[in-house]
Amino acid sequence: MTQRPMIEVGELARMLAASIDRLVLELLPDGRRHGAEWVALCPWRGDRRAGSFSVHLGGAKAGLWGDFSAGDYGDALDLVAKAACGGSKADAIAWARRWLGIDTGNPADLARARRSVPSEAERDKRAEEDAERAREGARRMWLHASPKLLDTPVDWYLRGRGIALAELGRLPGAIRFHPNLWHTDTRSHHPAMVTAIAGPGGQIGTHRTYLRTIGSGRAEKLMIDGSTRAAKKVFGQVAGGHIALWRGASGKDRKSTRLNSSHVSESR
Repeated sequence: MTQRPMIEVGELARMLAASIDRLVLELLPDGRRHGAEWVALCPWRGDRRAGSFSVHLGGAKAGLWGDFSAGDYGDALDLVAKAACGGSKADAIAWARRWLGIDTGNPADLARARRSVPSEAERDKRAEEDAERAREGARRMWLHASPKLLDTPVDWYLRGRGIALAELGRLPGAIRFHPNLWHTDTRSHHPAMVTAIAGPGGQIGTHRTYLRTIGSGRAEKLMIDGSTRAAKKVFGQVAGGHIALWRGASGKDRKSTRLNSSHVSESR
């Protein structure tokens, strides 16, 4: 019997990610490409709300997926386990080896699969390129929003949180209003409060709070299936960033909200 070469789980996931365009067609045939993502119905969960599940198709994040309704995430091998193997990682490893054509024990087949995987240097380069594109996209999103906040859903929403913009004397420069911003989960546009995240070298990200009007002069966070969890999203980099405000009535030093790596950066 031919001895099959040992392959680390991480390497197997990277091999799958290198063929992610074919893999999503195999596992998620009901999906469709949306930008750099494959958006589909979650194949293993009863709640199959469209737009809540997606897989990255390129760049440093290729193969990474998220089930945003359930807060579930993973790599390409995890996707195989959940979508094709009932959650079994062992079965997913065997499935992946067969699908990649590296279960024959032929060293040439394994060498071919390994050549398809980007090197560490290439992955680092792609990661930096992805990060810069995300930062640039975040800046464009914020610049396309309006600094005029009074008598907008942003003004109404903050008033409901006890913050009366009209009484502040001047408006916070980091906050803007977008009347019609795309929301991936609902596949539709909504008004939103967009806030610049500052970091080394300038703006590195944009925080979004999607809103809905609930009557004349009133607004609240967007509700999806009775929850506001998906109303807040971030585009661009967040780790080490902060949202700069200003000195308040207390006279204390400049105020800011600091962000850290627990705030997940995403481009949705």
